Amino acid sequence: MRTVTDVGSLIPLPFFVINNEGCIIKESDRVAYIFPHVNRFLELVEDLESRSKVYRIFQLENDEDEKIEVNLKTKLRTHERFEVYARRIDKETINILCLKKTRNKEDSDEKWEKLVNKVTEQSLLLKEKEEKIIHYKKIIRELSSKYESLSSIEKLTASIAHEVRNPLTTIKGFTQLIRPYLKEFGKEDYADIIQEEVGRANQIIYEFLNASKPSKPIKQTYSINKLIREVVLLCNGEAVMNNIDLNFKPNNVDSIIQVDVKQIKQVIINILQNAFQALQTIKDKQKKILISVYQIKKDIIISIMDNGKGMNKQVLSKVFQPFFTTKNNGTGIGLPLSLNFVESHGGTITVESTEETGTTFRIKLPIS
Repeated sequence: MRTVTDVGSLIPLPFFVINNEGCIIKESDRVAYIFPHVNRFLELVEDLESRSKVYRIFQLENDEDEKIEVNLKTKLRTHERFEVYARRIDKETINILCLKKTRNKEDSDEKWEKLVNKVTEQSLLLKEKEEKIIHYKKIIRELSSKYESLSSIEKLTASIAHEVRNPLTTIKGFTQLIRPYLKEFGKEDYADIIQEEVGRANQIIYEFLNASKPSKPIKQTYSINKLIREVVLLCNGEAVMNNIDLNFKPNNVDSIIQVDVKQIKQVIINILQNAFQALQTIKDKQKKILISVYQIKKDIIISIMDNGKGMNKQVLSKVFQPFFTTKNNGTGIGLPLSLNFVESHGGTITVESTEETGTTFRIKLPIS
């Protein structure tokens, strides 16, 4: 049985997953009602003109889409006209969605209504998964107080991630596939909303996994000034949108250090996100963040200073505690994960804060 898992029974249209040889790997339940059983997708293609169009599908690059109109063999007739939407998912697989060519407005409206209903069902399914993540997050918070470190709950977080991530991946793939069809009706925002929510849920899972088992740094030689400029460029848009003056003061002598660039960028981004949050309620002064770099002996210091609302002593003592957060939608993972990343480089993070004045994080990293 090669039915598409998770959402195969929910897709109201013939949907195939094929490989580069055209062999059908998976298919939706609807395929069996419309087409005869075949092993290769090309066996459904009747004429040479249609075959030449189908061959274009195999030339797609990753994440590219193609829409074609072809004649396909069905159970009831010799052949019928279909609109075929194809999308290459990776080097090995292609997703194909087949829509029977509508002959009148009533058929089109009925097909559109079914599609919208199924997209709505996928949105509800995603909402249920998101609620499940929140539920598990509460359980993990309770368990974390009973253990000394994040490693104690590694197995639990991994099992949760596996259970929730698989259906999210399927939802994301199906949404990407139907997006061109939704766009024809001016309803592509349905797909955008689902994609955004799937991304948010996956980000929570990613943070859980990294917190429970941070990866070993893959170091490379890199300019510290260049690294921070790249982060500033990435975050400057959000700063401008929130009327925050984000500045960078580079080291006079550009130091070259051995770091995992991805991990250290994530550390700085996590701290900047906290600074953006702290500055949201500031109204009586210009909101500012200053990132500066300087060298002390054989160490590089990255200072990130904001003039936000600051923290009291109680909050300050818990900022690196797993799952502790003062944000409404926070996970409490960003700063503990940042601390793990920096310590795996042989460095440290310190923080100073005064209420109504601001906060300063200092990251110390060895040059070699």
